[in-house]
Amino acid sequence: MPHYVVQCKFPERPRFPFLETTGSDLNVICVKSYLSDDRQYLYSIYDGPDPESICAAVERDGVRVDRITKVSVIDFLPIFYR
Repeated sequence: MPHYVVQCKFPERPRFPFLETTGSDLNVICVKSYLSDDRQYLYSIYDGPDPESICAAVERDGVRVDRITKVSVIDFLPIFYR
C-alpha cells in the first residue's frame, strides 16, 4: 500500500488528544504523527490507497490537510549490519 506524509497547520494551538481518525472504511491507517515544537504543524505518516481517501479520513476530525506527498520507505537498518 502506498505511503503518504500529510502536513496540517493549525490556526491556533490544538488541545490534545483530538485526533480520532478512523479511516478503516476508506482503507486508511495513520502509522505515526509528529508535532512541531511550536505546536502549529502536524506531520503524519499514512498508509492508504490514494491521497483523496487520506484527506477524507483526516478531515473527519476537523483538521485541514495543507499538503500531502507520496513517499517511499528507505530502510537504513540493513546498512548498519553489513
